[in-house]
Amino acid sequence: MKRRSSGRKGSPYPCSASCSTADMIPMHGRYLNLTHYYLVAGYYFSRFAARRFYRQRGFQIAAALAYTTLLSVVPFATVTFGVIGRLPYFSGLQDTVQGFITRNFMPAFGDAVWTHLNVFSDRAAALTLPGIAVLVLIALLLMATIENAFNIIWHIRNHRPAVARFVVYWTILTLGPLLAGTGVLAASYLFSLELFNQLGGVYGLRERFISWLPFITTVFVFALIYHVIPNCPVRRRHAFTGALLAALLFEGAKAGFRVYLQSVPTYQVIYGAIAVVPVFLIWVYISWVIVILGAHFTFCLSAFNMKAECRLSRRVLIKP
Repeated sequence: MKRRSSGRKGSPYPCSASCSTADMIPMHGRYLNLTHYYLVAGYYFSRFAARRFYRQRGFQIAAALAYTTLLSVVPFATVTFGVIGRLPYFSGLQDTVQGFITRNFMPAFGDAVWTHLNVFSDRAAALTLPGIAVLVLIALLLMATIENAFNIIWHIRNHRPAVARFVVYWTILTLGPLLAGTGVLAASYLFSLELFNQLGGVYGLRERFISWLPFITTVFVFALIYHVIPNCPVRRRHAFTGALLAALLFEGAKAGFRVYLQSVPTYQVIYGAIAVVPVFLIWVYISWVIVILGAHFTFCLSAFNMKAECRLSRRVLIKP
């Protein structure tokens, strides 16, 4: 399949128009010291990324993905945990994965969400074969919607073949929670080792590792998303850099959202027993805004050209 590439000649990475630092330091006939250069480059890069996010309607894409997620979350959970529950030696991972997601990715309302999802999933599991096929189709359509959004960000018009898309989607549906649960079990086994407990008591490794584990997991999840889902080669360092930004924003949003729910119980007063529905929808929307913003940031790392950005600027920020 021929993939679109508008970058440097011979580069397998699309839209890779970035120059080396030495090439970009002389601008408008003037030279900068390195600190001044990075400050100006940071300003132009931030403006470039923000303009792309706004022009490509990042907030609207996040809203569409949030709505699609709300419709697909029950089929997605049913298919994922249904497959895991039927695998030997992994039937007990559902509670482990759900507990990890509740503690680290759903601030202040995760238990209520999983209670409703488990009820819906149990009902969906009793469906006949055609009903289960529809659930699988809805879950795969969610993955297709996500891939289409990422291909728009990366300006990719060619899609994967149907078989390749099915393999990728099914792998994400099944191996994603499976790897998360395996990682949690491996961490639990590591904590149970006597040597680790002794070192943890002396150097505080146990507490530090536990406190950093959710953030590290978030970074790797975002990096995997930014590296695998777009139908084009994405540099690993760009994927991890974008994932680091998205993880930092996600942790900040999670802390702020938790404080808001605890300090301003407006939704509980207005909606009562169904308050978890609008709260969950708002959190899903915020999460997708962060994911899309990180995707734009990842793309801009390869597409940004400071010389071109300077030519577009009407005023020169660099003084002699």
